[in-house]
Amino acid sequence: MPLELLVIWGLCGTFGLFAAGALASLLFDARKDSETASIAAHGLAALGGLSGLGLSIVVLFSGETLALQSSLDIGIASDILHLRVDALAAFFIMVISAVALAASVYGIGYQKQFYGIYRSGHFGFFYNIFLASMVLVVVANNALLFLFAWEMMAIVSYFLVVYER
Repeated sequence: MPLELLVIWGLCGTFGLFAAGALASLLFDARKDSETASIAAHGLAALGGLSGLGLSIVVLFSGETLALQSSLDIGIASDILHLRVDALAAFFIMVISAVALAASVYGIGYQKQFYGIYRSGHFGFFYNIFLASMVLVVVANNALLFLFAWEMMAIVSYFLVVYER
């Protein structure tokens, strides 16, 4: 039971930190503070990457499989939120989180060249949503959630690619 709670908190922490990074970057960008928006977005993404690394290490070393199902009745798709974290998912979460951590640390310095030219908050928002959607693709336990996360990842990656244009 404690291991299950640790994995649940790891997933909530990872998704929560990515969501906080997305929202914080938009909040600071609305105040026309590109530097703080960029630092908040990349800093929270780095913390989300650390949380994902911790989650994946716990699952890989324990050998446990955790399946989570939402009890929310949201209407037409009440059974959409099914997540599963097994060893394979944990391995890919570890890879995604390690790259996210490295890219976030590098991105803090890299984004300085865009201050005053582009809105860093928009990039931070899409960057964090992209990271969250990659993790969601890996842990999705049904086809509808997988397709939703995959499409979200594809659409957000488009906005990241055209950021400088």
